[in-house]
Amino acid sequence: MQSRTLTCTTAMTFFAILLPLQVSAQHIRYKLIDIPTLGGPAAYGNVDNAGFAQFVNNPGIVVGGADTSIHDPNAPNCRNQDCFLDHGFRWQDGILTDLGALPGVNFSHATSINARGWATGGSGTAEIDPQTGNPEEHAVLWEDNEIVDLGTLRAGLDSAGLYINNAGEVVGMATVDTTLDSFPIGPWRSPTHAFISRHGVMQDLGTLGGADSFPSGGCNNERSDLVAGVSFTNAVANASTGLPTQHAFLWDHGRMTSIPTLGGTFAFTQCASNRGQVIGYSNLTGDVGCNGSLEFCTVHTFLWDHETLQDLGTLGGTSSVPLWLNNNGEAVGGALTADDKEFHATLWKNGRITDLNGEGDCFSFATAINSSHRLACLRSRLCGVGTNELTSRCEEVAVRMKLVVSHEGVAAKQAACVTPYLFFVMHRRRST
Repeated sequence: MQSRTLTCTTAMTFFAILLPLQVSAQHIRYKLIDIPTLGGPAAYGNVDNAGFAQFVNNPGIVVGGADTSIHDPNAPNCRNQDCFLDHGFRWQDGILTDLGALPGVNFSHATSINARGWATGGSGTAEIDPQTGNPEEHAVLWEDNEIVDLGTLRAGLDSAGLYINNAGEVVGMATVDTTLDSFPIGPWRSPTHAFISRHGVMQDLGTLGGADSFPSGGCNNERSDLVAGVSFTNAVANASTGLPTQHAFLWDHGRMTSIPTLGGTFAFTQCASNRGQVIGYSNLTGDVGCNGSLEFCTVHTFLWDHETLQDLGTLGGTSSVPLWLNNNGEAVGGALTADDKEFHATLWKNGRITDLNGEGDCFSFATAINSSHRLACLRSRLCGVGTNELTSRCEEVAVRMKLVVSHEGVAAKQAACVTPYLFFVMHRRRST
């Protein structure tokens, strides 16, 4: 049986993968392999789009970012806390390759890889962004080990590639000018638009009427000219959130379609499937729970299917959040239970919600599902302590933190490893 690679970030200071050693109908054993740094103190894995972009492909090639031995020349205004420059890396069959950066003493990071082994991400340049005081960043494409500068949009100075599909199209975001954005929610301070780049030509996807738009993750979407994202619809801040109204969108072959909210002024797109369905979450009529920011807004998971918007609901609590959508229209994520006591892994299928929480678990989160209905989950029986276990409904593996995986598919397995900490923290914040 051909080996597959499970990639996960097990700590902030090193990067590791799990390789299958033995496969049977009931049990899979994995070997934990530490991917070293590029000479510096830390490796970071996926930097920009953890959990939503595929940074390990089926042949087992892994991309990410890791510290070099070069001290950051912009100190004390360093990119990383340790003040070492990070570079994008490619790891394959035990060989670690420094992907380099654009000319000069610059950082870089690889965010996503496709089936052809091409990767995208970003690299610093020799120029300084006057709005941030940091080096400008440009989206880049690595075809094998050759770096290609994808540039920016219009008069903008910064860009970054978030994911790359198998057709070689890079999806990312870029500033469009050098003015100061009134609502700078992205990594830069100037108005920012989502883009798609083909053959080195960057296309502006535009907005829904506001100043900014941002692409969301790819999940299982490998269709050409199909991008999901979010956009401001105007430039007027709502008192309940402190931001202009934000809608999800689906951009399909040059047309951007606005996906309405579930009654509130905010919606976020998680990803789209190959069928053009979109999963995301939205706040509700009256911006329930919002207190001048998005931090405590009540949100529900939605499924948008060719002009039809469906509220997928919760497990009796106030909120739910999706993470993955397969090509059968099945979504997974998590939802709060009655009185917001617990947060449980959740499956949404054919308009019905299923609680996937294991017996004795006080926290769980479903991180991915493939088209064969197999899924991966996170769980914890030590809520509030910070000790997590990764589980699935299929089989269990004992590797230090009891990482448990399914016969999933590489992208789903990686999501199980890199996203749980984010959502565990979110749940703890909402429970206090």
